[in-house]
Amino acid sequence: MNIHTQVKKIFVGLYFTLLMSTVTLYSQSAKPPQALIIEKIEIEGNNKTKPYVIEKYISLKPGNELVPSELLENTLLLQQTELFKDVDIYTRPGSKKGLVIVVIEIIENKWPTYRFEGGHGDLNGWYLSPIIFRMDNFFGHGNYFSYTWKLGNRVTGNYFDIKEPNLFNSKAYIGFQFFGEHQDYLHYIANKDTIETVFSKGIRIKLGANTGMLKHTFLGYRLVGYRPKKVKELEPLLQDDYENRVVGALSTGLITDTRDNTAFPTSGIWGAVTGEVALKYLGSNTIFPKLLFDFRTYKEFASKPVYAFHIKGGIMGNKAPYYERFYLGGASSLRGFSFSRLTPPGWGTKQLIIQNEFRFPIGNPETDSPGYKHTLVLFYDAGGIWMSDQIPILFDLYHTIGAGYRLKLPVFDILRFDIAHPLNNIENDLLEFHISLGQTF
Repeated sequence: MNIHTQVKKIFVGLYFTLLMSTVTLYSQSAKPPQALIIEKIEIEGNNKTKPYVIEKYISLKPGNELVPSELLENTLLLQQTELFKDVDIYTRPGSKKGLVIVVIEIIENKWPTYRFEGGHGDLNGWYLSPIIFRMDNFFGHGNYFSYTWKLGNRVTGNYFDIKEPNLFNSKAYIGFQFFGEHQDYLHYIANKDTIETVFSKGIRIKLGANTGMLKHTFLGYRLVGYRPKKVKELEPLLQDDYENRVVGALSTGLITDTRDNTAFPTSGIWGAVTGEVALKYLGSNTIFPKLLFDFRTYKEFASKPVYAFHIKGGIMGNKAPYYERFYLGGASSLRGFSFSRLTPPGWGTKQLIIQNEFRFPIGNPETDSPGYKHTLVLFYDAGGIWMSDQIPILFDLYHTIGAGYRLKLPVFDILRFDIAHPLNNIENDLLEFHISLGQTF
């Protein structure tokens, strides 16, 4: 070994020895920053709001270590409740070193807030809600109150909703809806459409949980009175359904949602199974069961295109009046056919719809809200509907293919344009054009 090699090894050894010594000394002398502990939480601006209403929504607790990111997270949590006009959370020094006081400053809504909404659905048609009054937290207990007036070409109604988000200061919630509406139902008789208006009023109740395993299920009850407006052509066809009915029904269901984005999901699933039974001791003058299922899954390819799959269906008893039954055809049902065009007289008691979409977003995601402003769509739909005395057969399904365009609007959600070609030609129609609001699924 030559002299140069020996000198080189000595210098390398001295360098690493010095380096390790420095690291050791630094690690012994450096002290981790002292954690800040929440001494107490002060709430300001709550002239009517009870403190427990705010405390049940936040994760900040006296005695816990304060993580700086929690201030923003809890601010957003309170803002998302929509119970307050504005929320600000900040800290100030506590009674001694290492302690902080968390200040939650709120501005309450002094008066009911006004909203305006609009939408489209196959059953409801195009509608506006020109008057929506929200009276959330009006008495300071965190309750939700709202009144909605809906006006459309197929439905008009008044709805009053009440929700207690923490029933008896627990994790359960309960909601009530009192309503009165009249809705138009379309019947095809000998290729001629006939409309019947049905007046209804009643109450709906829903009980569920905000967290834990029970948040995936619910228990519901409804008591609704129906009064069809007499149409001479329909009287011999609908028979008992033409008379006034009262439906009192108890329902329950399971729901799961693992989607990464509700506005434009690229992964995950959404699923629901609901069972309902109308019985006389529940206030109903007709008896029938109903079972519904709805499943959706999403998969992103090559960081942009998204494949979306949807299957839904249901079955119910033959004693159900037609306005409780299924229809087929329309922008939110089976595209390629006009609304309810494939529905048999008296409507169906069994239904199956399968939808496939390839979604191609254009441009970059919106920064202020999730999703894309422009999206192109290719789709394939299949669906079938059957009467109570018919056995569902897959060969009975109707099939359509088509393309669409989605435009995200700031107020009215997503505007949809779809053009579809029915593969089962029933009226020599080559194309059906749909315009609607809201995501398909």
